[in-house]
Amino acid sequence: MSTPTIFFDDEAAPLAPLTDTRASFDIRTGGFTTLGRLKRALDLNVIALFVPERLKAVTRQRYAVPVNDIPEGAMGAVLLINGRCPLPLAQITELTLGQRLVEKSS
Repeated sequence: MSTPTIFFDDEAAPLAPLTDTRASFDIRTGGFTTLGRLKRALDLNVIALFVPERLKAVTRQRYAVPVNDIPEGAMGAVLLINGRCPLPLAQITELTLGQRLVEKSS
């Protein structure tokens, strides 16, 4: 069963000009975006996306999930992933309910 997941872009660190027209999780690194790579690797069910207001319209065009809104009927535990996630897949897969993973330099 796939994990209900919300990706967000908090604009914590400047990635311009890459994030001028797309959310941080939509930046391609190799063949995939961060969202696409993690979705495949971790069998995620993306239920919502949160982006800066200026990227809301373009993100809605790219994805068929709520943008900047909690989906209706969403209940229970969800996995929150910052779009700037450095992809430590082994550590992410070991997370349990109530835990978080923070990069040392954050």
